[in-house]
Amino acid sequence: MWVLEPYQKDGLVTVQRGDSGSWVMDPNKGSVFGIVIASTSYTVYLMPLKDVIQSAIDKGHQGKWVLPSSEEVIEKKLELELELEAATKAALEVMEARKKLRSINTIIVPTISKEPS
Repeated sequence: MWVLEPYQKDGLVTVQRGDSGSWVMDPNKGSVFGIVIASTSYTVYLMPLKDVIQSAIDKGHQGKWVLPSSEEVIEKKLELELELEAATKAALEVMEARKKLRSINTIIVPTISKEPS
């Protein structure tokens, strides 16, 4: 296992909550050299890819190992971003429709007063 300090780009840490299992790539070569297994605000723990593959082989997972190309990864990322954008738009439309319904369903009850007889 390797322990690294997160890289900051434009003031943003490139590793954040929920990144466990993400690939760690060499930005110059585009090759994968490990996966994130845990992180904190100050430390990233990662396992080298060769150790991940060896662990899988040791557990009986034999076969051909193929990772998607960087183009496939980028294509999938864009696809997921578009899906998220569409889901966000749909959720906002539902919220707006519910807001309109609430205003329509508001019942105004007139005050009825009994006059003394």
